[in-house]
Amino acid sequence: MVLFQVLCVGADWDRAQAQLRVLGGQSPDLQMLARAYAQAIEAMKARDGEIAEADFTDAPDTPGEADGQRFDFLFDGDTRSGPNLEAIVGGTRRLIPFATILSIDTEGPVDLRDLVWLPAQIRLRDGSALAALLPVTYPGTAAEADTMLRLARRTEWREHGGGIHGVGQRIWTTSTGHDVPILEFRHLSFENTA
Repeated sequence: MVLFQVLCVGADWDRAQAQLRVLGGQSPDLQMLARAYAQAIEAMKARDGEIAEADFTDAPDTPGEADGQRFDFLFDGDTRSGPNLEAIVGGTRRLIPFATILSIDTEGPVDLRDLVWLPAQIRLRDGSALAALLPVTYPGTAAEADTMLRLARRTEWREHGGGIHGVGQRIWTTSTGHDVPILEFRHLSFENTA
C-alpha cells in the first residue's frame, strides 16, 4: 500500500495502477479500495486536458462558514475552478457549484494518499449526499520541481492567459480574506438561501 501511495504523490499514474492491480488481488477489502482509486487515477489523468477558466458571471454569493469562520462568499483561488468544487464522485471528475452545496465534511489527511485525494462527504441542497475524493493539488503540480508544492505543503499563484492558476495545495478564498487550505478544514457549510 505504501508504494501505491508514494507513486500517487509523484503522479506516476501508470505504475500506481499496476500496484493497485497487485493490491486488489490480495483481499476483497483491498479489491474495493483498488477499484475506487483506479477510477480516481483515471479522473486525474483526464483532468489536465479538460480544465478551462470558470465562469464567474452568474455565480451567486455563497454565505456560510468554514470551521466556525463566517464568510459572505467562498471561491477557489484558481480561476479554472472559481465558484466550483472540484471533486471525484463515482470515479468521475466533476465541478460542483458551491451554490448547490449545503456542507462538506472531512476528517483531514490520515494517509499519504490523502495528500492527493482528500476523502469528503458532500451534502447537496437537493438532499442528496455524495462520497467524494477532493483533488488536493492543482493541475500541473506534479510536474513542479519544488517538493513542497508537490506534497501540498504550500501554494503559489501564477498569472496565465488572463486568469490565476494555483500550483500546490488547493486554497479557497472567502469574502473576509481568510483563506481555507483544503487540508486544514474539517467542516464547511453554506446557508440555505433558497
